[in-house]
Amino acid sequence: MLVVAWQREPFRAGCHARSGGGTSATAPLWAGLIALADQYAGRHLGFVNPAIYEIGRSAYYHQAFHDVTTGDNTPEFPGAAITGYKAGPGWDPVTGWGSPDAGVLVPLLARYDAH
Repeated sequence: MLVVAWQREPFRAGCHARSGGGTSATAPLWAGLIALADQYAGRHLGFVNPAIYEIGRSAYYHQAFHDVTTGDNTPEFPGAAITGYKAGPGWDPVTGWGSPDAGVLVPLLARYDAH
């Protein structure tokens, strides 16, 4: 699982409440970030998930990611809510590792050797 940034922005579409953000907003961000890391490394980095988790568990974590520790992904609908997950320190199912700091993360990813 890659890091997923979530920003709940309710809006109405017809009679249904909806939220925007999540993986739809984050996928292009990560595609661009990985493309920058590929260019920085001068090669195709390949499958970088192990590198992201390695960085997330390292002393570089708080430089490479902004840890999001509050909030949740509970969707609210008129008259009902479905209990979601809560954000917390480190990796969590709502925000993953948090939001990336490309200036720190790109060079760290470029050093990763998947082979």
